[in-house]
Amino acid sequence: MASNYPHRAIRAHDSFCRLARTVSLFRQTHPSRMLGPLMDTNPSPAEELPALYHAILDGVADLERRGHRREAAAARSAATAAYSRSWDDRGRRQLVAIQRRIERVVAAEAGSPGAGGEPSIRVERSAPAR
Repeated sequence: MASNYPHRAIRAHDSFCRLARTVSLFRQTHPSRMLGPLMDTNPSPAEELPALYHAILDGVADLERRGHRREAAAARSAATAAYSRSWDDRGRRQLVAIQRRIERVVAAEAGSPGAGGEPSIRVERSAPAR
């Protein structure tokens, strides 16, 4: 089908040719080399901490629904303190520990074997701001 605007087709073809010439000026690398640094399998704490913190808040809500308000308050306070400090591996480990403690409290209530007693959730205080 012929176009009513043949000048548009010519302009598009010229733009493509210019683009092809420009692209050939740059060094081409193999796609696997370009994706190497981008395909990091270990997420950084900055990528992982928000999801972990939200999972803890969901666990806190679950504890509150089950009537464990003291444990929920302690977990929320500890998670907020860990989340508000530097986002590093130490903070990630603290959040993972809080999440595990919440899971143990829920498992102990459910009567899961090997759950042990109800663990208390320890609140770590951050240093005062200067």
